[in-house]
Amino acid sequence: MGIPYYTDLGIPQIHIRGGRVSETQYMVDGMPVSNPMYGEIGLKMNKESVQEMQILAGSFNAEYGNAMSGMVNIVTMEGTPNWIVDLDYLTTKVGTESDRLWDLQNFVASAGGPLFGIASFFATFRLQESADAVWEFDNITYDPENPDKTYEGYGKPRFVHPFDTESSWQPWGFNNIKDMLLKLTVPLSSRLKFTVSGSGMFWHTKHYNFWWQYNPNSRNENFHKTINLSAILNHTLSQNTFYTLGISQYSKSREQRVFRFIDGEKIELIPAPLDPADADSSLIDYYYRSSEPSDPYFSEFNTGNDEYWTDEFQTTYNLRFDLTSQLSYRHLLKTGVDIR
Repeated sequence: MGIPYYTDLGIPQIHIRGGRVSETQYMVDGMPVSNPMYGEIGLKMNKESVQEMQILAGSFNAEYGNAMSGMVNIVTMEGTPNWIVDLDYLTTKVGTESDRLWDLQNFVASAGGPLFGIASFFATFRLQESADAVWEFDNITYDPENPDKTYEGYGKPRFVHPFDTESSWQPWGFNNIKDMLLKLTVPLSSRLKFTVSGSGMFWHTKHYNFWWQYNPNSRNENFHKTINLSAILNHTLSQNTFYTLGISQYSKSREQRVFRFIDGEKIELIPAPLDPADADSSLIDYYYRSSEPSDPYFSEFNTGNDEYWTDEFQTTYNLRFDLTSQLSYRHLLKTGVDIR
């Protein structure tokens, strides 16, 4: 089940060795991409952009600060001397009914190769959309002529909810993701390499929640936007010594809103004034209503609107320098500085 309400907040959860979400450090090409507010990984990436993933789940060096449970470093793909092009499309919109109920389509495109004979590049883009409706088929509907109709569900008798008016699959919500990566590698010499990269993620999702199963339109929608920019210089000073200098900017915003369809138009609800006397009666349908307990019909389920309404913005700047030297067969020296 994870941490209560983290799913509602749109916070992906990864726990290593029983630690909290915030106790794992996430890095891309050695630069941090952890959300500084909650600590979860702040960037979704498609598999075509990943060359290697390193996971340290135990003892790790002091160079990995802000980590107690684990460290995850994703090394992204680089361009090669030869051209590569890859297209991949996956869909469940055809096939059996159970396939179509996933309502999933996933498109990934990537390309890489030499650039003007002096550099190489790699680029990838993913578009994924899904709107699952496979939680449970509900064929017990409300009968206004028998308002006290009950059914045996979830371990005890329950009233049939007045909102439950048609036989259908329970809506699971939706999960739409766009992510991209562009990486340029310039070998300045046989010992000096300069890399610049930019990656982004746009994630729009509405999560299923049992308590909102008869009022799904009042669930909030999560909007995530992440931009990660970095520049890294790798310099080999000798056969035994090299250093890495990197700078990066990680920016993320997250919004949560509740929408209503009013006269066929999708409208974003607005918070009602604290003083009811200030409420504009002409906007009563547009005001945000907090979830409320109600009569026995509703005692198991929420009415009103989802309780989370959020604006969150953050930007992290990072400067990192690492120096590594194999002093002798038995002695390795590693030092550096990390400023955020």
